[in-house]
Amino acid sequence: MEAVVKPADAGAMRRTLLLFAETVLRPIVRILLRYGLSYPEFNQVARKLYVDVAMKEPEFRGLRRKRQYKSRVACLTGLSREEVLRLVGAARPSEDETLRSSNRAARVLEGWITDPRYRGPNDTPLPLPFRAADGARSFCELVHEYSGDIPPRAVLDELTRVGSCRSINDEVRVVDPQYVAQVLDIDAVTSSALRIASNLAAADAALSVVDGRSERRRPLQLHSHTS
Repeated sequence: MEAVVKPADAGAMRRTLLLFAETVLRPIVRILLRYGLSYPEFNQVARKLYVDVAMKEPEFRGLRRKRQYKSRVACLTGLSREEVLRLVGAARPSEDETLRSSNRAARVLEGWITDPRYRGPNDTPLPLPFRAADGARSFCELVHEYSGDIPPRAVLDELTRVGSCRSINDEVRVVDPQYVAQVLDIDAVTSSALRIASNLAAADAALSVVDGRSERRRPLQLHSHTS
C-alpha cells in the first residue's frame, strides 16, 4: 500500500517561518534595544541583507540562469525594483558613515547640539526651560521638532537615564553630548556574533534542500569592515 502524501499547506509553512523569525530575532532585538539601535536602523540592515542574499546566492537564481537579475530579486524580496537598484550599490549600513541614529532620544540630543537655534554664543547647547510660551525655545519645542509625536517627558526620562541630560528646577541641560544607552563590550559582541552565526549556518545547511537532497554549505563567516 502506497503512503499517502499530504499536499503542502502553504499557510502553515508561512506561519511556521514567521514563528521561526520571531523566535530567532527576539533575543537579537532585545540586545539591539538594550544598546540603543532603533528599528529603522535594523530595517536598513534587513533590506540590504535581503537584496545581497537574493543577488549573490546561486539557489535564488531563475531556472537556467547563470547570473541573477534585479527584477527577480524584486520579485523574491517584495521590494520595488527601484529600491533593489539602490540597495545593490549601497554601502553596508555598518560602513555607511552618513547613516544617522533613528533613536528618538538620540535625534533630539543631536538636534540640540547641532541646531544653531539651540546653541549659545560659545557654541555649546543652551540650557532650556522644559516648557515655554508658543514659539519660544524650550525642551518641549526641541522634542517636537526632532522627535515628532513622542511626549517630551518620555524623551527627557531617557536622556536623563543615560546621563546625557540633567533637569533642575524645570531647566534642562546637556551634561554629555553623546547618547549611549549602555556601554558595549565590542569584543564580547563580536564573539557572540560568531557563535550565533555558526549555529545558524548549521540550521541553514539542515534546511537547505535542492532536488530533494540536503545541500552542504560553507560555515557562515562574520565579515569585518576590513574584509
